[in-house]
Amino acid sequence: MKRHLEAIDDREKVRQEQWFPILQGVLTVATTTFTLRIKPREHELLTLLAEARKQTVADLARELLSDGIRRLLDPDEIERTIEQERKRLMDIAETLRGQQEADMS
Repeated sequence: MKRHLEAIDDREKVRQEQWFPILQGVLTVATTTFTLRIKPREHELLTLLAEARKQTVADLARELLSDGIRRLLDPDEIERTIEQERKRLMDIAETLRGQQEADMS
């Protein structure tokens, strides 16, 4: 357990070094480039929205991605997701129980 916690601590230190390097007293954020495949219509809408907001497509995409990540980490959103999944599983279980009872009759 102690080694596991040390490994987590080491990974956190590496993460901090990667994401929050200090360069000449100024905090900078490292970035990573990656390719994201989207439908042509989504790209068209993204481009139109970016133009309307006087932003680049890349800046708007970063903003949307950041907002989405924040939303997924929000405790209330997590609770909503858990409740939806609980309801979905309960509905499946009820259906299967009904089928099982019908098969036994």
